[in-house]
Amino acid sequence: MKKKRMMILLLILLVMLSGCWNRRELNELAISHAMGIEKTEAGEFRVTVQVINPSAIAMQEPGTGTYTPVVVYSETGMTMFEALRRLTMTVPRKIYESYTQVVVIDEELAKEGIIEALDFLVRDHEFRTDFYFLIARNARPSDVLEVLTVIDKLPANEMHQSLRASQSSWGASKTIEIDQLLTELAGKGIEAAITGVIIEGDPDVGGELEALEESELPALLSFKQMAVFSRDRLIGWLNERESIGLNYAQNNITSTIVNVACPTAEDSFIGVELLRTKAKLRTEMNNGNPSGTVTIKAEAQLGNVQCSIDTATGHSLAEIEKRTSEQIATEVEQSIAKAQELKADVFGFGKELYQQRPKEWKSVESDWNERFATMDVEVDVEVTLIGTGNTNQSVKKLMEEE
Repeated sequence: MKKKRMMILLLILLVMLSGCWNRRELNELAISHAMGIEKTEAGEFRVTVQVINPSAIAMQEPGTGTYTPVVVYSETGMTMFEALRRLTMTVPRKIYESYTQVVVIDEELAKEGIIEALDFLVRDHEFRTDFYFLIARNARPSDVLEVLTVIDKLPANEMHQSLRASQSSWGASKTIEIDQLLTELAGKGIEAAITGVIIEGDPDVGGELEALEESELPALLSFKQMAVFSRDRLIGWLNERESIGLNYAQNNITSTIVNVACPTAEDSFIGVELLRTKAKLRTEMNNGNPSGTVTIKAEAQLGNVQCSIDTATGHSLAEIEKRTSEQIATEVEQSIAKAQELKADVFGFGKELYQQRPKEWKSVESDWNERFATMDVEVDVEVTLIGTGNTNQSVKKLMEEE
């Protein structure tokens, strides 16, 4: 009797479990690898998708054959959802967004506000949450998505990997996924910052397959500035050094290079490679007035010495450590000054205050960005040299001694 009941239960479960009820074959889909979002002069959304071309990807070498690895399609609509569906008029397959690597937003649209675009990206169940955001500066998103690449056949892959490499090894860019972006847009005491993408060169030629046959590409994508937001609107930009300063303070930099003037020759430089960095923000309230502190500790080694200096002596190393610390502090201070000028706390001083002292936060929450714009911030940097490379002497000094 028990076996009979068990069999009936299993049959019921088999009926209820429908398996791959919504499966779709790959040959029925157009796989989107990147998406661009902008608005037309008429106020409609223009959605651009970079679709993988399976015929070209199957070829062994980049640039071989007569097909580009990706095809770019654009369509307009009153909403992003409508624009995507209207793409079926020109794309022979339904767009599949789950493999999207980057979303590029137009600079002018970002100035108007990006909430409508984000609502669609969050609501659509096909989008994953691990794609990166970019703001197209001085270029349309469609132009950005048309630039072809050589190292990786798929331009979106190269953009995705370049962003990660640039953040960890240089520091002028920042990877931001949709969950983090929504947290910064809607969170207390912090504003969002999104990396900008710039086309260096001729975008028209950069989209031609023949351009990949040249040793010097006619168009390259560069990530070295950050767009600063207030709520969901773009209000300004951090330049390359200011972007690095922001990443220092937000503990986003794993390694980078700091050039400091040589103690023995101010017109020559020493390249110091940071190996590990750790940053911490702290916000205090004194008589109702906020103040902040950025503390950065870093371990480094010498990477390049242009002047005659004996790096084996403790005095020389201590001077290099001091100058490196001062250089980092200057970049962080410049970044803070620019954010205060824009009245946008992209650093998260307010967030730190909200998390650590919620009662004090309530007294400044309503006008936090105004208070941030005038608050005193102290930057304390300590760099420790743990290596000088393969030699204790500069090559220039060794030659002078011969």
